[in-house]
Parts: sequence; structure tokens; C-alpha cells
Amino acid sequence: MTVEQRAEGEGADETWIAQELRYASAREEFLDFARDEHARVVVYLLRQKATIHDANDAAQEGFLEAWKLVRLHPERWLEINNPAGWVRKVAQRAWNRRKGRAGAPKEVPVEQVLEGNLPASPDSIDLLPDTLAIQDAISRLTDPLGEIFSYHRDGYTSVEIGELLRIGDQKVRDHLKKAKRRIREDLDKRDRGTGGRTR
Repeated sequence: MTVEQRAEGEGADETWIAQELRYASAREEFLDFARDEHARVVVYLLRQKATIHDANDAAQEGFLEAWKLVRLHPERWLEINNPAGWVRKVAQRAWNRRKGRAGAPKEVPVEQVLEGNLPASPDSIDLLPDTLAIQDAISRLTDPLGEIFSYHRDGYTSVEIGELLRIGDQKVRDHLKKAKRRIREDLDKRDRGTGGRTR
């Protein structure tokens, strides 16, 4: 029986109708959310040293789990305060399972991260070598530094990251400082080896 049919019937429960309409709206909003957020989750996983194929698969698994929750238990989905973080967490777990089955993560060519995202203007071409060097330094971070830095790059605050990873926000800030220091050290090493950045 559809919401409309139940509404037309005698003794229709207005609470039930309002709830079903809310759940239908949540499903509609989820489709927009998935369309807007999918690429960001893939990039988040690429920063975790996933290959483009593994990142897409893990992101798809994250969104599939979210969709199951929206379809089967919409009330639980609506209780999630940070859906984007929740999907990243599920996708991260999927990637961690894949990584465990495949052994150590493969080195991901940094060019793969920018695949299909080349600069649009000639002026921004000058930034490409530096961007690749920075992305390469980020990809060398180990967990939890890499995971935390990826959340940070996606705009999450230390409090939000802490809630997602179930650690204190001070611990997150400490990890971020350590990650930034390691990235700087990696870039400095690269500069000394090549005689400076290519700009």
C-alpha cells in the first residue's frame, strides 16, 4: 500500500504518513548526496594509497551500505549527524579489508590522483610539479596520519575527525602536526635531491 493509498483510506494515521513522507524525502536527498560526494570519497581513498580501481570499489561499497541503511532503516540514517564522514569511514574500512587481503598497499603513481583533473589554464600548469610533489608526500603518510590528514584536507575539523575515529580532538591535532611535519620533511628532502622545486 502506498502512502497515498493509505492516506485515502479510513482512519489514516497521520503520524505514519508524515513519517513515510520524511523517509521518502531522505531517500531522494540521499541520491543527491551520493552524486555530490562520491568523487570526494574516491579522492579521500586515493590519498590512502588506494589504486583508482580500489578507491572506486571501496567508495561504492560505502555508498551501498549507506543506501541499504536509507532503504531498510531510514530512521537510523536520519540520526547520523555527519553522513559524509560516515560514508568515508565505511569506505575506509572496505579499503582496509582489501588492503589486508592484497598485502601491503601498492605505490600509487601520483599522476593517477590527478587523472582527468589537469589544470584548465596555462598559468596553473606551473603548479603541477609542486602539486604532484605534495600529493606524493601525502601518499607516504602511514595510518593514522594519512587517514586523519585526508579528513583534514576534506575540510573536517579536529572535533569531527575525533568523533569519526573515536579519538580525542587533541590527539587529532597532534597527529595533524606530525603529518604536516612529515610532509614538510619529505618536500625538503626532495628539494635537496633535485636542487629546488620545479617552478
